[in-house]
Amino acid sequence: MPVNAHVYGNTAACAPVLHMRKVPGGSLAAVYLECVERVWE
Repeated sequence: MPVNAHVYGNTAACAPVLHMRKVPGGSLAAVYLECVERVWE
């Protein structure tokens, strides 16, 4: 999943986009997925 990492002082268009993917035992991608689902609710 692409994740836009906001950088203080820059607009979202100027911030880096990280490519995240789920890995066994990892939780970082799940945190972002939960956040996106909360926003869409």
